[in-house]
Amino acid sequence: MEKFNLTEACERVEQIRERMLEIADNLEADKEREDYTPAEAMELKQLKRDLNILEQRIDAGTKKLTIERQEEAEGVNKQIREYVDKGQRFEVKIKRAVAANWGGNASGYANPATSTNPAPLTTHDIVEPLWKKNILSAIGSPLLTGLKGNHQWPVVEAFSATIQDEAVALGDTRIPLSKLIAKPERIGIAVPITREALIETDNLLQLIATQYIPEAAAQLMNQIMFSSTAVTGATNLVGPFVNVANTHKKEYTGDVPTLADLLAVKGVVLAENINAEGMCYVMREDTKALLEGTPKWSGANQAIVENDRINGVPVFTTNFVAANTILFGAFKYAPQGLFGDMTFIVDPYTLARKNAIDFVLNVDYAITVLRQEAFAILSKHTS
Repeated sequence: MEKFNLTEACERVEQIRERMLEIADNLEADKEREDYTPAEAMELKQLKRDLNILEQRIDAGTKKLTIERQEEAEGVNKQIREYVDKGQRFEVKIKRAVAANWGGNASGYANPATSTNPAPLTTHDIVEPLWKKNILSAIGSPLLTGLKGNHQWPVVEAFSATIQDEAVALGDTRIPLSKLIAKPERIGIAVPITREALIETDNLLQLIATQYIPEAAAQLMNQIMFSSTAVTGATNLVGPFVNVANTHKKEYTGDVPTLADLLAVKGVVLAENINAEGMCYVMREDTKALLEGTPKWSGANQAIVENDRINGVPVFTTNFVAANTILFGAFKYAPQGLFGDMTFIVDPYTLARKNAIDFVLNVDYAITVLRQEAFAILSKHTS
């Protein structure tokens, strides 16, 4: 039996995907056709079969490394260096329970004699920068990690007390319960780095793991949270401002909203018996700057935004908010979750023709809106 060539298999996978995309593009361009021709359908069937076989064999040829306990780190670190030095494709799964001070070196190109643990790769190292590179933790949106299966939140609806005469027995009051289920989708990030860059730079992989990759994930999470429309490609990843009720959408006229306008969106949320703890405004930097220069009312010696607050309510900024828009909400009602383990794959084969290594991070991510009425939008009126 001919020996399986992993490099050639990865190249063939790319060729198959390009051909499948070409067939799809041909169908899309031909407006008179509703389906593939018999020849295309037969070719697609064969391509899918070949792709499935190749992906299974590539997976079988990929070394699997898992770090579940701190004492396993030294041995795995040694294996990582050996695999990268040999150009061996491998996959690292790192449990969040592993302490953050593990110093794994996955680059294999820094001189071990002059570089001490140059590239730590832990879930902690990835999650923490990701969480700090956005305002999601500051606004109070919980991040749950290591989730399994269908994570559910019980939702308790309001129920009322009654007034009774003396000695009259109280009837039973049922507590109405419903539940919301988190539906995760995959977030994937691929960062190709040339071998020349790895050779010439020390600690580059640490930058990839703790800066570039988490920043890309953080930007996507911010976009999902603060966008008023569904993010392209998302099915279940819908933030709290996509489905805001019309009663929670307010408008202002002129160049800058008034204090009354801003308090109006706070009012519609508080009117829903939402717990006021953790409420805040979120807007763009340019909008905040205008409000810092606008008096609370005519003749007032205080601006609408003072010390990053509006009447005591915190103000946060991100450019993922639409222009001329102010968001308001209690973000503890929009928790997020990371399911399972983050998988970080170092692939020296797929981009071999370009003399590059692919660093790929995948994680299943979910966001759930527990109380839609806890969020409101203030936007500029357009005629």
